[in-house]
Amino acid sequence: MARAGSSADVRPVLRRLPQRLERLLEKVQIRVRKRMSRPIGTAEMKHDSKKAGPVSAPVITARRFAAQTEAAIADLEERVPTGMGFLEQALAERLRAALARLLECAEQLAMDGLIVQGSTGQRRPHQLLKVEQELRREIGDGLEKLVFRAESGASIAQANALTRKRGGERS
Repeated sequence: MARAGSSADVRPVLRRLPQRLERLLEKVQIRVRKRMSRPIGTAEMKHDSKKAGPVSAPVITARRFAAQTEAAIADLEERVPTGMGFLEQALAERLRAALARLLECAEQLAMDGLIVQGSTGQRRPHQLLKVEQELRREIGDGLEKLVFRAESGASIAQANALTRKRGGERS
């Protein structure tokens, strides 16, 4: 007589285990798909709005700065594609991320104001003013570095191509 927990009791369970695991995995995948297909949040979005709210001048300036920077990156990618290696592409993405953070900072500053109350109730400059200044500096320096690296890389690639052509003609 087989006692509970013996190998005779375990064999049928082990044989059915792959099918059970497969069914369980299917159920989990279905649940994940259902969760991912729902919109985030409980409220419906208003999609029939015809006008935007008033936007402050600093937000407009930040958006213009972001658009000009993005245009400069796109122009550089189009103008010197041979100079845009992996490192330069990573730098361009870092600049785009900094632009997104800058826009978020500008919008938050527009909502909160430039002066906020400190922990003891004193008035002090908003913390995001410093972050915004650092982001603008990072974007400016990064764009300058990106242009230099991409144009230098393209010049080097062009010089290498000319050198290789001449070397081939001599042979």
